[in-house]
Amino acid sequence: ESIDDDQRDKEAIKATVAVYDYKEGSQYFDIAEIQDPVMRMAVHLVTKINDHKRWTQ
Repeated sequence: ESIDDDQRDKEAIKATVAVYDYKEGSQYFDIAEIQDPVMRMAVHLVTKINDHKRWTQ
């Protein structure tokens, strides 16, 4: 496994944790910490969806 793969795994875990924490109602993570643009977009979309759900409830 290359260093890039290892780094990507770390970012993926961070993003997953961030999304989970967001769902639990805590928004302490910094989206700028996520280097991978795909992961960042995923977190961004989940964040938007959660915001939308919150407003439409």
